[in-house]
Amino acid sequence: MVGGLGASDEWGKLAVAEVHFREAPIPPPPVPEGDGFFSEDENSGPLPAYNTTPGDGKTSEKMRQTVAHMAELKSQESAFLNCLLATHHNPDVLSPCACGRALARKVKCDDCLHGVLLCPQCWVDAHRANPTHWALVWNTNERYFERYDFCRVLGSASVALGHNGRRCPAADAAKSFTLVDTNGIHATAISFCRCKTGDGQNPKPEFEQLLSAGIFPATVKQPKTGYTLNLLEYYRELRNQSKISAYSFILVLQRLADPWFSDAVPDIYTNFLAITRFHQTLDIIMRRGYAHDVDIPLDGETERPYPNRPIGYLGLQCVACPERGVNMPRIVNVPNYLRHTISAFKTLDGNFKANQFTKLDMLVGEAFALGTLALRESLKRTNSPPHDKESTTPEVFSYDSWCSFVVKLRRRAIEMFPEETWLHDLLAKIEGQIPADHINGHGEECRTIWQAVYFACRAHFYGKTAEVIWAFLNPLGSSTRQSTGAARHDIMNFVIDAWNTWKMLHAARLLADERRDALRLFELHMAVLEDLSRQHLDNVVEWSRLSRIATKTPDGQWHSVYQHESKTVVTIESMLSTLMAEEEQTLSQVDERQPRTPVAQWIHKGIMIEREQLLTVAMLGNYRSHPLQDTWDAIVKLRESTNANLKKFREQQRLVYPRLKLSALDPDEPELTAIQLPSYRIKHGQREASNEGGTAEDQQLRAAEIQLRCGQANSGILQVQQASLGLSAVKKARDQDYRGQAGITRTKRNLQKAELLKTFEITMYNRARTALVHLGYQDHGSDTPYRLLTASDTWRKDTHLHRATGDSRLFDGTAWHLQSGTTISTVASALSSAHKRDSDDDDEPQLVASTQMLKRRAGAGSSRATKRLKDIVPEDIVVLSDAESSDEEITASSPVKGTAKKKTKKKKRDGWIWSGFATHRQDVSDESLAKYKAESDRVQWFRAEAEMYRWLEQYERKHAEFLRVIQRFGRDSDVWTGLSQREEDRAGTFNGKAAFARMQAAMYKRLQHNAEVMFKDANSGAHNDWVKSETLEELVGKIDGWRDSVFKWMDDMDIHRAYKDL
Repeated sequence: MVGGLGASDEWGKLAVAEVHFREAPIPPPPVPEGDGFFSEDENSGPLPAYNTTPGDGKTSEKMRQTVAHMAELKSQESAFLNCLLATHHNPDVLSPCACGRALARKVKCDDCLHGVLLCPQCWVDAHRANPTHWALVWNTNERYFERYDFCRVLGSASVALGHNGRRCPAADAAKSFTLVDTNGIHATAISFCRCKTGDGQNPKPEFEQLLSAGIFPATVKQPKTGYTLNLLEYYRELRNQSKISAYSFILVLQRLADPWFSDAVPDIYTNFLAITRFHQTLDIIMRRGYAHDVDIPLDGETERPYPNRPIGYLGLQCVACPERGVNMPRIVNVPNYLRHTISAFKTLDGNFKANQFTKLDMLVGEAFALGTLALRESLKRTNSPPHDKESTTPEVFSYDSWCSFVVKLRRRAIEMFPEETWLHDLLAKIEGQIPADHINGHGEECRTIWQAVYFACRAHFYGKTAEVIWAFLNPLGSSTRQSTGAARHDIMNFVIDAWNTWKMLHAARLLADERRDALRLFELHMAVLEDLSRQHLDNVVEWSRLSRIATKTPDGQWHSVYQHESKTVVTIESMLSTLMAEEEQTLSQVDERQPRTPVAQWIHKGIMIEREQLLTVAMLGNYRSHPLQDTWDAIVKLRESTNANLKKFREQQRLVYPRLKLSALDPDEPELTAIQLPSYRIKHGQREASNEGGTAEDQQLRAAEIQLRCGQANSGILQVQQASLGLSAVKKARDQDYRGQAGITRTKRNLQKAELLKTFEITMYNRARTALVHLGYQDHGSDTPYRLLTASDTWRKDTHLHRATGDSRLFDGTAWHLQSGTTISTVASALSSAHKRDSDDDDEPQLVASTQMLKRRAGAGSSRATKRLKDIVPEDIVVLSDAESSDEEITASSPVKGTAKKKTKKKKRDGWIWSGFATHRQDVSDESLAKYKAESDRVQWFRAEAEMYRWLEQYERKHAEFLRVIQRFGRDSDVWTGLSQREEDRAGTFNGKAAFARMQAAMYKRLQHNAEVMFKDANSGAHNDWVKSETLEELVGKIDGWRDSVFKWMDDMDIHRAYKDL
């Protein structure tokens, strides 16, 4: 129930996808002569290499599509068939064998490549070391090759033990034996060695002779069945990766032995279950060092190699989690606000799909009792014996029901384990949280108190790492349901051990990927926070000194700076009137700063008519979906206003363009009338979009419209922001307005009003930008000075809602940064350059292959690109939203006479009363909306600050974990080296036990080297100064000093750094 996967809180997301890094094939670091990983003759030619089907040589392009590949194969179908059928015959069959025994060639091997046709005696002699190869013997009567076991080729043939494949001179008659290998179940015969040992003792026991030959006996006494070690290892990997059941695996072996009459093959299922369990138990004992007495102190040491692990503990400890005295010092001085660098992060959870027959009854508290037991077992792994107070590691647990689980946690532990005072003391200091995937299913109080991202020193602890293995473990639930309890428990342990081994081997790669993500996201969130701080400079100093800890008021309500205080419902009517009043005031201020000429007044009038026309088109689309009378009345009034304004506009147009023919006017549909402003005429080729062409009057008109359109665009940005805030306010009011069906209908209608208003303001801004493009003020594809806005660009994290999963990777849209002039990528690039170090690729240390076989060069490598955050930050700013993108403008085509042509997908919206929308505007701001906006700004700033600090902690934590991984691998290598030397001294010679320990030491040494390379790799987000640290305490000191420099901008603004209060 406990998933102690603290090395990486994001491993759940990365376990299903391989992380790729830029790696160059460079030899391993120099080692003393004679101890090299492999020897290579200069004239031996290139090393053997793995290879794949070649592509076109361009790694950035995909290989040919599957369809084309299949077409290529299909074109050679007849050639494939001919070659495959030809393998069933050999033209040399029954010809004399080259051995000179005058025997006919009639046997070839089914498992050897290039199976040569031999006589029976030659074939047996050639396969004494491979007795599990199938022989294909020519049937002279039926004229085809028939499959035989090794011992059936010759009547005297048997699998001889003890004399390098030759029969022992003192051997008894061969015994029938069932030998199982990866290619099937074989009926063969075994000839055991009966020679006495050098001191005259009895021969070696039969089961030991089998083990020495690579055959695992089914029993100790008189074994009659055996399994090759290759088979047992193959099944272990197959079961761990594919979850195949032992029963299905045995069926496969039977069919491999005889696909036609598999019922005649012996059923070894029951014995196979016991042997695989025992074999894997032995394998774990060997890999954990207990066959080498790892619990006994090494020579020159006074403590056990792993002093605080339970004696006999067969689990695999996370290499990145803090383990005092192993991968970090017992005592380390760390400021409280940097404790995340030494904390252990673990998850607590239960799996109800891998159960056997019954489930826990959570209602009667069974889950809490077992959860307490699981938590205690987890803590025992690094507290046996318990640590002193000075060397105790801070523990952070995540559990779906932590809010209720923690209430009586210590009391339960005291009742269940009264003698274990060390556990009681640890639980008194333990920290906890509810994972992000579950907290939004809790009540208001829990979401205020237990939101993980608002806790200091939590980094970005995913909190659901125990569930990462569920997909890996769940298939075992059904396949082991009928097993005994002990067998089922062992199988689960074996699978989890394989999972943990995979994590250990990939720890450095996963940490490098997470560190790179953390650096990028920290830089982006800091840029966002700095921009918000400059926008709210008058308030941010006061805000920064508020407590970040949730507090309970006397009336029982919880208060947090990350949530809204106001419970006032902002009505849609007051919101709409306020927005329209602010728009009118903004436009009037623009006009005062830039007095209009008669021409400018005429252009301004045309822009206002455009607004009415587009609003009419939007309302007609809404009316077509839901033809309500109130909506139609509003459209009629809006058309009357448009007709009146058009009449005045067209009269003035005769003075501006006396020779221009007026556009057609339909009083019933004035929204279709073209507004013949300079931008319209240039768009339709009637004028040129340049200062050089046209008359002086044309240039004056063009310049006037450019100035007014710029003012319209600037105002449009503000209006889009206000509309977005209004939409957020309406969403907040929605939950408080659900009172029966009428309340639901009213709330939905209000929400659609706000959404339509926001879309309309986006359209007006884009109309202004499009006009500036037609006027030649900016290029169509340019983002300067005005960017194209879509609905996703206006996205902003709703401050009325609690934090949602994934918010840390979402950023406010372009609309929130256009006014301030800040672009996130500019800031992020400047920050990123401070962490990267100049280096020559040729001088970089390289990764060391893990075994002789894997040292074969793999060619060009994977064609998959390195994982980047371009989905988070494309060019300038990142916007992730499920909002539907809006187009540049709404096409002015009436849905009454024809189809409304919108590039965007239409949504059905309820009709609503727009009575007085365009003509009756209030001049007084709504106080409730103003208060909501002020709260929204504050909440947005605090949430941005929390995200920035958590990603900073994540970046720091990954460096600390990286350092612990390196030191853990180094310690493991030293321990195995010591175990090998101790065995060699004890035995007086170098034996297999010592060689196994040396192999383990070499593996961990290579893992350490590879981790060191990735730790210092600037492409994985390595900090140039931090990676030079030799100890954890030195690293923490550098982190602390770096914070002072990176947050200098906060000091310059007199912003209080919240972590200083910890």
